[in-house]
Amino acid sequence: MPEVYYAEDLTNLINTGTTSGVYRYISFAMANDYSKTKTFLGVNYLKQLETNGFKIYFSVNTFYAYKAITSTGSTTISITPFERTVGDVLVVAGGGGAGVSHGGGGGAGGYIYKQQAFNKSTLSVTVGGGGAGAPTGQNTIRGSNGQNSSIEDIVAIGGGGGGVYNVNGTGASGGSGGGGSIGHSSAGGDGDTYNSGSQRGRRGIGISGQGHDGGGGWHSSPGYPGGGGGGAGAVGQTKSGSDSGGAGGAGLSNSILGYTRWFAGGGGGWSHGYWGGSGGIGGGGLGGQPNVYTTGNGRHDAAPNSGGGGGASGHSVTGQLSGSGASGIVVVRFPIVYVAGGIGA
Repeated sequence: MPEVYYAEDLTNLINTGTTSGVYRYISFAMANDYSKTKTFLGVNYLKQLETNGFKIYFSVNTFYAYKAITSTGSTTISITPFERTVGDVLVVAGGGGAGVSHGGGGGAGGYIYKQQAFNKSTLSVTVGGGGAGAPTGQNTIRGSNGQNSSIEDIVAIGGGGGGVYNVNGTGASGGSGGGGSIGHSSAGGDGDTYNSGSQRGRRGIGISGQGHDGGGGWHSSPGYPGGGGGGAGAVGQTKSGSDSGGAGGAGLSNSILGYTRWFAGGGGGWSHGYWGGSGGIGGGGLGGQPNVYTTGNGRHDAAPNSGGGGGASGHSVTGQLSGSGASGIVVVRFPIVYVAGGIGA
C-alpha cells in the first residue's frame, strides 16, 4: 500500500528541505520563480481536502486525493475545491444473497469505473447494501438482490440473488446474475434441459458493462450442484452432476485506492455430494460444505464493501439464512497538480 500523506507532513518536508520524492515533486512543480509561500497556500488547500474526508497518496510522480464512501445509505460529499475537475469514479453496488437447498451463488453487484467531470461542489452518493441470503427450511424464496450504488447519475445495479431448489430455481438478474439452483422436476422444471429428464435452474442475467451472467444449476446425481453467481469480470460457473458447486465469476481489480484491490466477485454454488464452489476473487462467498445442514458451516457471507455475492448453502434448519451479499462502495479520486498560487486541482 502507498504511504498516505497529510498536509502537516508536507509542511514539515518543505520546512526541512528534504530531498524525498515528495519534495522533489513539489520542487519540480514550483519551477521558475514560484516561492515556498505559494506552496504553503497549497498546504492549506490540502488541509481543506482532509477536512472534507479526502486522503492523499503519491504514485508514479503524481499526487492523488481520494475519498471512499463505505457506509450504506445515501449521503452528500463536498468536492470543493475540485469543482469542475475531471476525476476517476468507482461505483460498486451491493452483491446478491445466495440460495439454499442446492442453491445458486449470489451475483456480484454492478461495477462501474470511469472518468467523470463534475460541475458542482456537492455530490449525491448512495452505497447499496448486500442482499440477504435465502431463508432456510423452505424453498420458495430465493436470495435477495443487492441494492444499487450511485454517484449523481452514475448508477451501478445490485447483484442478482441465487436460485433455490423449487419454482424459484432460476437465479435473479442484476448487475451480475445470480446462479441457478437445480430446478424441480415436480414443478415442471424451470430451466433448460441438458439431457433427458435433467432440468436445471436457469442462470440470472448480468447487465452489459457492469457484470456477467450467473451459472446454471444441474439436476443430476450425485452432486446436484447449484451454479456460481456472476462476477464483474467473468460468468459464474456451471458444473455437471458429478462435481462441486459452480465457482463464482471473478471480479475486477482496481488501484483507485492507491493499491490493487479486487471487487465484485460472484458467490459459489452448493453441491450435495461435493464441496461448494469457490467464491470469485473480489469478495465472493464460498459455497457451503457438502451435507452440512446447519448454517454454522453451511454459509459464507461475501467480504464487506466488495460488492461480492454470497455463498450458497444446503438443506439447513428452519429460520436461518444462506450467505449474504456484500455491501458496495463508491470512490472518487482526483489528481493534484500545481497551479499558480499553490497546489490545486
